[in-house]
Amino acid sequence: MYAVIQLDSENHRLRPKRVKMEFVCKYCNRTFNKHYSLLIHERNHMPTVNYRCEMCYKSFKRQDSLQQHRCGHSR
Repeated sequence: MYAVIQLDSENHRLRPKRVKMEFVCKYCNRTFNKHYSLLIHERNHMPTVNYRCEMCYKSFKRQDSLQQHRCGHSR
């Protein structure tokens, strides 16, 4: 990522200004600010099911969804 230097007019110091990056999903063109968020999102477009609940055998594409589901069993 590149930094753009901006002159602060009050005290004449140089400070870096962040450049916003956009990451675009190649399947649905949804945009994200973080690359990791894009990676997590793109897994939703994949046909494979990798995570299965041992108690009810429901399948999930994402591990965090399975973990949230498991919390429902413990109530």
